[in-house]
Amino acid sequence: MSFGGQTALNCGIELQASGILEKYGVHTLGTPVSSIVCTEDRKLFAEKLAEIGERVAPSEAAYSVEQVCVLHVEYCDCLVECYPVKLLRCGLIF
Repeated sequence: MSFGGQTALNCGIELQASGILEKYGVHTLGTPVSSIVCTEDRKLFAEKLAEIGERVAPSEAAYSVEQVCVLHVEYCDCLVECYPVKLLRCGLIF
């Protein structure tokens, strides 16, 4: 799955979630699908890092530029808009 870019990752995640890989006895090589899911979800990834004692920079989802600037003026150093193929907790990143 890792050789096909984001499209292959999204397809692999869906095939795993729908049970198709298990139904046909397909085993993925390399990174387990569960690890890919974890790295694609910012919140889940931060939780996993916290489990092993790694510090993570604070982050929050914002649904407008106004929300970011009102709530986090002191953090407003960088604002990035995210357009993933499959929306998994992504939007404005600051």
